[in-house]
Amino acid sequence: MKRLSVNLASEPFVNRAVPLAAVSAALGAALLLTVFNLGSFVVLGREYRAQREELKGQETKLQDLGKDMAEKERQLQSGAVASFAEEATYVSGLLQDKRFSWITFLQDLESVKAFGVQLQNVSPRITKDGLVQVNLRGMANPRSEMLQFEMNLFASPRFKEVQITNEQRDPGSPLTNFSITCVYVPEVRHAS
Repeated sequence: MKRLSVNLASEPFVNRAVPLAAVSAALGAALLLTVFNLGSFVVLGREYRAQREELKGQETKLQDLGKDMAEKERQLQSGAVASFAEEATYVSGLLQDKRFSWITFLQDLESVKAFGVQLQNVSPRITKDGLVQVNLRGMANPRSEMLQFEMNLFASPRFKEVQITNEQRDPGSPLTNFSITCVYVPEVRHAS
C-alpha cells in the first residue's frame, strides 16, 4: 500500500501532541523557575532584611553618638569646664601636698643632723612650684656643731639652697641658737 499525502477525512486531523508537549515543557519550566525564584526570595530576602535591620541599628547608634558628641562639645565650650580645670588644679595641689612623707623627710633630716644639734622647730612648706621649703630652728652646743650641720646639709643631694638666716650665741653659754632655710628634694632619695 501506498501512503496518501492528502487528508481525506471529513474533519481534518490536527496533531496536538507535539505542541502540547512544548507548551507543557514551557509551563513546567516557568513553574519550576517561579518556585526557585520564590525560594531564593525567601532565603536571600531574609538575609537582606537582617542586614538592613542591623544597618538601621547602626545608623541609630551613629545618630545617638553624634548627639552625644555635640552635647560634649557644648559642655567643653561652656564656662563650666574652666571651673573644672580650676578644681582639677586645686585637687592636684592637695594630692601633691599629701604625697609629702614626714617619715622620709625626718629620716633624711636625721641623717644629716650633727650630734650636738638639737632642733626645736621644723617647718616644711610646699610652694606653688612644688618645692618643699624648709625652715629649721634649733640650738647647737658648741657652734662648730651648727657649722657641721650646715656642711652636712650642703653635702646631701636631698637638700639645696641651704642658708643660715639667724645665729645668736647666748652670753656666758656655749649654746648657739640658729635658724636655717633650705629646699628639700624628696625625689633624689628615690632616684638613688
